Amino acid sequence: MVIDVACFHNSQSVQSHTLQQSEKYFVANRWKKYLPLTTPVSKLTTDGNVESFAEAVERMADNRLLSELQEFLRNTKGEAKDLRILVTQLLQKKKLEAAFVLASNIHPSLRIHRGVTIALCLGGAKMGFDEEMEDGRQLLQQLLAEMSSEEKKKFYTSEIMPLLSPMIHDALFGLDKPLTKRLLGIVSCCFVDMPDF
Repeated sequence: MVIDVACFHNSQSVQSHTLQQSEKYFVANRWKKYLPLTTPVSKLTTDGNVESFAEAVERMADNRLLSELQEFLRNTKGEAKDLRILVTQLLQKKKLEAAFVLASNIHPSLRIHRGVTIALCLGGAKMGFDEEMEDGRQLLQQLLAEMSSEEKKKFYTSEIMPLLSPMIHDALFGLDKPLTKRLLGIVSCCFVDMPDF
């Protein structure tokens, strides 16, 4: 960082540039790596306030800036536990696509988590990412195998159905046969013994 700042500072022919201004340029135009939720991301918003990792993800999710979110995650690494929390929060707000983008950036060995598996499975189905959908489905089966029938029913009604039901409705009435097939495949594989189907 010091080298980059110094290089930028030395490249300016105008002597009025201070090191502080150079650092501000650096902060405004570079991404830091390995940020926990509370660490400010080195991207300044238009009003000059620094966004946290969580705020940046939330802003991009709110505005459906999925490509920007993917690029942000490629250049900025959050801790897996923080990413899992954010995935769950996005799912609760029914921002499935953004949750999927976030979940797919979590290392495969760290994906065994309710929110992450839902995001991969349903988000992958909705967005047409079959490989991620299949990974999510397999992880979902692992999670379900460890649950009692009562836990499974609660998980299904409180976490799966609020997302799955409108997706199936939209797929059926929108005559989206590929999506309908993918969603019904998930249901028949993982939730065949649950009510409502």
